[in-house]
Parts: sequence; structure tokens; C-alpha cells
Amino acid sequence: MMLELRENLPVIIEHHPFYESLNKKIIKETQNHFYQENLKNLDGNLSNVRAAQTHYYKISTPSIELVYEWILTRIRPQNKGWTLRVDNAWLAWYRDKEFAVKHYHHPAAYAFVYFVKCPKGSSPLIFSTSGKRIKAEEGKVVIFPGNLKHHVPKNKCYDRIVLAGNIFASIE
Repeated sequence: MMLELRENLPVIIEHHPFYESLNKKIIKETQNHFYQENLKNLDGNLSNVRAAQTHYYKISTPSIELVYEWILTRIRPQNKGWTLRVDNAWLAWYRDKEFAVKHYHHPAAYAFVYFVKCPKGSSPLIFSTSGKRIKAEEGKVVIFPGNLKHHVPKNKCYDRIVLAGNIFASIE
């Protein structure tokens, strides 16, 4: 589904066809990964995510690599002549009352959020300027321009897990 926001920027929202088995594999493959609070961004500032995150520059497991490739296939048709790559990505594990402040992912061409685990009470993704709320649902991906401001309000459950990242483009 293509969603057009007040900002007149395209947002892609889709569900992975095999998300149930894929998400179980992601959770299993990452169960020993280290999550850290108060991570710093590459620029040295505090992360916009006020929840535990993996600290890898680009988290990679076989199942996560499948998610990356699936995401790239969603945006390649409208980006002919460009090479697209997931440049950095992380898992974020939100517990009760954790959130993400309003931010954007410039200079990334696109950013994405893939919902891995969404118990009842999981916070939505909100595009800050338009106020458009995207419900947290397991297997859903939201792909949007990197300059689109967004945030996550305080979470109301213990185990909201998302895979988020940035996609960069270069001329082929």
C-alpha cells in the first residue's frame, strides 16, 4: 500500500507474507545479542530511541538479511538507475514507558521500521508533521523518505521489538 501524507511524501506500508516464521527466527537468532541503553549516534549525540538497542553498525543474521532484501525489492521499481543499500540498522526493544523522540534520518534516502514483536499496548509509529499514526503490527514494514520526521510515543507494554534502519542510494 502506498500512503500519501500531508508532507506529500510517499510512504510504503506492507506485511511480509511469511512474517510469523521469519519473526520467530529473528528473535531466536538475536537472543544473545547485546542491547544497550543510552546509545550514542555516530555523531556522538544521544540516540533518539529512548529504549534498549543493539549497538551494531548494521545488525546481521540470516533472517534479518532476508528482511533487508525484501525491503529493497519494495523500493527498487521507483528508483531505477540507483543502487540501494541498507547502510545501518538496529533492533530496538521497547519496554513500558519507553519511546523515541521526534527525529529524521537525513541524509538517508529512506528509513524503515519493521515490526518484529508487538504485544498489546505497543506504541504506533507517528509521522510528526501530519500526525499520521501507523499501528504496530507484527510483520508490517513502513518505508519512508529519510527526511520525514517521526516519533514513537511512550510504550504501554514490555516487549515491543522493531528492526529499524537507513537506506542509502548511489548512482549505478
